Amino acid sequence: ERMIALSQDRANRLQADLDVAHQQQSIVNSQQAQTRAEATALAQQKTAAQAQLREAQRQVQELQRQLDSGLPTNAH
Repeated sequence: ERMIALSQDRANRLQADLDVAHQQQSIVNSQQAQTRAEATALAQQKTAAQAQLREAQRQVQELQRQLDSGLPTNAH
C-alpha cells in the first residue's frame, strides 16, 4: 500500500506539473497572438505613414514646380 500511495503521490505531482505547463503554454500562445496583432497594426500604421509622406512630398514638389514656373502659390 505504501508503494501504491507513493506512486499515486508521484502521479499527482506529475499531473500538477503538467497542468502548470499547459497554463504556461496557454499564456505564451496568448502573448504571441497579441504580439502578432501588434506587429500587424504597426505595419498598417507604417504603410499609412508612408502614404502620407509620399503625398506630402508630392505636394512639396508641386509647390516647388509652381515656384520655379513663377506662378503664384496661393492663387484662388
